Amino acid sequence: MSELHFEIDLTASDSHRAHCCLRLDVVPNSSVEFFLPAWTPGSYLIRDYARHVEGWTARDASTGAEQTSVKTAKNRFSVATDSASIEIEYEVYGHDLTVRTADFTQDHAFFNGACLFFWPIDAPDMAATVELMLPAGWQVATQLERVDGPGHRFRADSLDHLMD
Repeated sequence: MSELHFEIDLTASDSHRAHCCLRLDVVPNSSVEFFLPAWTPGSYLIRDYARHVEGWTARDASTGAEQTSVKTAKNRFSVATDSASIEIEYEVYGHDLTVRTADFTQDHAFFNGACLFFWPIDAPDMAATVELMLPAGWQVATQLERVDGPGHRFRADSLDHLMD
């Protein structure tokens, strides 16, 4: 597997939702299990972030053909693919302004990585890029390194880097 690429569209955040797209090159004719963390760094309770996930779909990134996707646990999905590259789309509802949850409004989007980013279960050291699509005039505050180029792109070296 290669680097993860996340696109987070916050341009319709007045609906209290973030539209998320994850792209990943994979081994053809394989399956990949993804999980959404149930923890947040610095908070010592198990959280149920997955309850806010809606509309999970997996497709071949080049043809758009739907790939087999099965929910295997409350915070896990397994994708069986014959493709070399997959694209997963889902939405996350957020309307709770705390340090351990997400809040998406017409004025701001606040989230931590555990609320939003599904990750391949066997690849915690995989790097990722995150691109944010924002309403005009919004600014970004993050500890992640900015990627050169247009837009709001950032890089994380691993799952732990993105979550913390």
